[in-house]
Amino acid sequence: MDTPLSWLEDVRQSFRCGATAVLCVGSVGDGFPRPRLVELEPTDVLLRWEDVVCDAFVNGEIVVIFDVARGFTFPREDDRKRFIKIFEKIQSGQQDANDPIAQQRTQMMQRQDLPRNPQTALPILQQVLAMCPQEKPPVPCLLILPDADALCPSSEGNAMAGASATISLALIQLAGSPAFRSAGHRILMSTPAIQAVDERLRRHDAPFKVIRVARPSEAERKMFLARITQGDDLAEQIRQSRMEHATLISKEESRLQIEMGKRREALARMDQDLDARSEMQEALTKSHTFLEALNAEHAKDALRIARETNETQKALLDLKAKRDQNPSLQFGAVTPQNWKTIKKGGWLSTNGGRPMRVWGIYSNGEISLERTDRPGEAFMSTEGEPIRIKMNADGSVTRRASAKPGGKESTSMAALTYGSHEAKTLADEIATIETSVRDFPPSESVTNARQAHDLAMHECDVLRSFLDKQLADEHKRIELEITQLKKQFENPSNADIVAKHQWIERLEKEMTRQGDKPSRFPKPKEGIEEIARLCQGLGYRDLLEIFLSAKADERVVTTGEVLSARIKILRRTYGHLMDIVDPAYGFEGIAGLDHIKIFFSHVRDWIQSGDARRVPMGCLLIGPPGTGKTAIAEAFARECGVLFVKIRNVRTMWVGETERKMEETFAAMRSLAPIVVLRDEVDEEDSGRDAFQGDSGVSARLRRGWMEFLSDPKIRGKIFVISCSNRPDRLDAALIRSGRTDERIPLLMPDDATRRDLFPVMLRRYGYESNVTDFGRLAATTDGLSGADIEVIVRLAAQRSLEDGREIVSEADFNQAVGDFLPAASQEQIAKMTLAAIKYTSSRRWLPQGYETTAAHCERVLRGEKIPETPPARPVRLM
Repeated sequence: MDTPLSWLEDVRQSFRCGATAVLCVGSVGDGFPRPRLVELEPTDVLLRWEDVVCDAFVNGEIVVIFDVARGFTFPREDDRKRFIKIFEKIQSGQQDANDPIAQQRTQMMQRQDLPRNPQTALPILQQVLAMCPQEKPPVPCLLILPDADALCPSSEGNAMAGASATISLALIQLAGSPAFRSAGHRILMSTPAIQAVDERLRRHDAPFKVIRVARPSEAERKMFLARITQGDDLAEQIRQSRMEHATLISKEESRLQIEMGKRREALARMDQDLDARSEMQEALTKSHTFLEALNAEHAKDALRIARETNETQKALLDLKAKRDQNPSLQFGAVTPQNWKTIKKGGWLSTNGGRPMRVWGIYSNGEISLERTDRPGEAFMSTEGEPIRIKMNADGSVTRRASAKPGGKESTSMAALTYGSHEAKTLADEIATIETSVRDFPPSESVTNARQAHDLAMHECDVLRSFLDKQLADEHKRIELEITQLKKQFENPSNADIVAKHQWIERLEKEMTRQGDKPSRFPKPKEGIEEIARLCQGLGYRDLLEIFLSAKADERVVTTGEVLSARIKILRRTYGHLMDIVDPAYGFEGIAGLDHIKIFFSHVRDWIQSGDARRVPMGCLLIGPPGTGKTAIAEAFARECGVLFVKIRNVRTMWVGETERKMEETFAAMRSLAPIVVLRDEVDEEDSGRDAFQGDSGVSARLRRGWMEFLSDPKIRGKIFVISCSNRPDRLDAALIRSGRTDERIPLLMPDDATRRDLFPVMLRRYGYESNVTDFGRLAATTDGLSGADIEVIVRLAAQRSLEDGREIVSEADFNQAVGDFLPAASQEQIAKMTLAAIKYTSSRRWLPQGYETTAAHCERVLRGEKIPETPPARPVRLM
């Protein structure tokens, strides 16, 4: 069976995932489209739930249907014969000639009169299901149990709770047993409300998979209407869908071409010099900055070195002049003639080497030298004595290791130079200055600047290496993306294209099924798309009823007829849970409240565009009575163009009935989405968890149910709940928190400008005529009255004019009505409600400018102080 039923696909998926038992919850009492309509009359185009699942899941199994009203039924005669044959085998094996009950069962089976009592039928089912795997070949069974709420009703307030529990436990044990799963048996159950069945079946650990059967969606309604109206409409749909499919493909190809162009541009940019990269440019700029700083420091240091060099050169010249002028301060060559002039403490140099201090002078003319590495010690020989040297007459130098005769000695030619201690000191000073002139150390600032520049250059090198690798990886990634885009361009596809292609296939299959059979119902003038959209919340049976009614009167279905019939059907279906309201006016029928109308206009646009993430999770309108809370909710629903309902009181005197109706209300709202829901006087329904209830916890369960519903993110943008209250201080804090009620908007008593606009708005709303052009004086005389009070005054003024035989309301009529009118609410009550509205608002932007003055005025009223005749103005302007 090829149908667009989404819940049926969910059941199939559950069975594919290994589920053995499924509980369908929701609109199971509705009719569902037959697989073929061409061979049927218009009244036979729908099937019951059990017939739909039979056609969908029968695959060689024995199909057994059991309900409390009809007992055992079988969709095919072959199923009945096979079932009875298996049961007869069981009875023949267990037959006892002396057992009257067994004999009665055998006689009953022979008469083919199966029991209707669930407690009697359940053991038969268990025995047959256990015997089926032993058949040759083994035979699986499909057990269909419609109306599970009658078979296994909830134990709350049920006198037959014991029997219900027995059946529920038996079904749970049956569906959860390994033998049941291995035999390939399956169970399908249905109930209109999940709370109506035994709680054991709906527990999360029960083997039953819960599948919700919602009202048909717009696509499903469109498919159904296409099947029961003219066939040429299907051809037009196919033609239009193919054009849309081609357009989607063209758009996808254009998108892919643009994406490939972007990738190629990215590759061209990447092939440019790395120095053009912004990261590299930044690093090079930083390095250049440090280089300039280093050059500047070098310049400063060069000036310092030049200045110090000049000073050092001058000192050096002075020392050299001093040396040249005094021979005693000079080193001279040692000859045999001046050898004896050498003194202790002088300095002797050999072959131009490093000078060594004269350590000792001996009587025979020999000398010993001091070690350079150990000052105060002479050079010692291996014999433990100072090494002695002496210049001979021929200029040679003799070295002796000991002063004793026969000591080891050696003679060689050597060039010796000698200078006094003062000459050595002067020579050292000159050498030190010459060295400093050649190598002046850089300053600390130059060193720091060079380190910073070197670090910046190192960072450039590291970044260049990193960018090289990154560029290579990015190059590969973009080339791969281009390759994938080319493949996609050869066969363009996306979710929209696939969905449109599947839709075309379904339309073509449907046209093939209808063939050349003439249509059953004439095609609506507005088209089936518009009719399907307007039938929001209706089931297949309701749609068929509208078309049958129009066909009986030989007329074509129109949008006006659909809207009227929808209200009637929904009131008949959900009237015990909610009031279906048809708003009479939009924002044009609301005077003042401009900032609130702007907010609701944005919400309307978000709902209509499907931008659910921007839609608030509910709204609470708070303020004194008669300020337009209900009126603005109705106008908002009319602006949205969706269904508008008011929740009714679901409390009853029967145990468990209240909770069941509450769950039914939540299910109804979900099936009717998109929808605007109004909860009026919510403080009367829920006065907080700390208040005395005295109802065995019913109020707590209702409050918890609403909290769970309002915080469900799945309803965002689909079910917009508007709550109204005069006393927000009585509401439970958890009920009005953010996430359940995102916006808490105060509606205070109307100001002078709003009252001036209210009079013409009320006249237009009721169709009255008036010759008054300026309502400023009337607005001044009605200070302190609400919008509802002004509505009554307008109606009384019109009534007075009619009593006088006039159709035009005059200013005198208004004056008489104002003077005669007495407001119902006292100023103390209004002041208390106004303060509560200001206190519980959710945002400062909702508070009018000067609300502090209004609050102070209300506090004086509550304290009983004398109030001036003209209270302070309360202009409604956004802060």
